[in-house]
Amino acid sequence: MEPFWEQGWPNEGAICPCCGNEPSMGDVSVMGIRDYRGYWLGQGAPWRSPSSRPKDWDLLEQVTHIPAEWR
Repeated sequence: MEPFWEQGWPNEGAICPCCGNEPSMGDVSVMGIRDYRGYWLGQGAPWRSPSSRPKDWDLLEQVTHIPAEWR
């Protein structure tokens, strides 16, 4: 998978197989990230590419790894 950020700029061709986020200037701010994450969680946290989902993936475990400053 392509990196989401290259040399400090969003790689707009990369799309997260989990949440479907496409890097853009909207996810540079904490509020932009929180808004998108809140929307995705509110929809039930569906995987954009379900076949990419690891069998042991756990949403609650995943969100515990979000750094405090980005929660």
